[in-house]
Amino acid sequence: MATSQIAMGAVLHEIRNLSAAAAMMYSNLAHAEVAHVAGIAENADFEALGSLLKALASLAAAELRPGEGSCGSVDLAEALAQLRIIIGPWFLESEMSVKWAIASDLPQVWGEESGLLQLFLNLAQNSNKAMLASQEKQLTIEAGVEGEWVIVRFTDTGPGIANPDELFQPFRRSTGIKGLGLFVSRAIAHSFHGELKYTPVESGSCFTVELVPLREWQKVAGAYESANIQD
Repeated sequence: MATSQIAMGAVLHEIRNLSAAAAMMYSNLAHAEVAHVAGIAENADFEALGSLLKALASLAAAELRPGEGSCGSVDLAEALAQLRIIIGPWFLESEMSVKWAIASDLPQVWGEESGLLQLFLNLAQNSNKAMLASQEKQLTIEAGVEGEWVIVRFTDTGPGIANPDELFQPFRRSTGIKGLGLFVSRAIAHSFHGELKYTPVESGSCFTVELVPLREWQKVAGAYESANIQD
């Protein structure tokens, strides 16, 4: 339910942005004085379009905002172990291999277990689809600590990404990958105060998930609480 709420909130947020942009264009046309749009403001269909845009913007304004109440300590090693069990049959059936490079000392991370697992599943599924026509078919999943972040990296031997700038745009397709899925996956990461990034590689594609270690989150939360008490 928490993951569904995040997904719906992310989509509604984007619809609201698109509706606002469309409404601005509508307003510009309605007030235009150029010859080819003269009288358009009195056109019944054009007026109906304006009402539709206003209703859509109002609907999207009811955006579901995921709270932090469902977040907490997540055993990342356990989540990745579950991922291994789930995706194993997919990749075996597709005659693909999965290489695991998981650090033995992974710390707990701040997040929500089912949402984090869904994010990982989305990335694994994208890699599976991308490699269907590839001669070499291997997904490498790495996890470890890098600086202040806990990193989980998905690297495949697929054809790569032709237009990386379009990857996280929800209503476009790029290299066969649905933008909406990546958009929602990034929204899930953001709900944990993490990040999902595309990392350029020489061949294939690589997506990196950045997660906040639980110890770092506790420091920030503790400092914030202390500041509130002093105020």
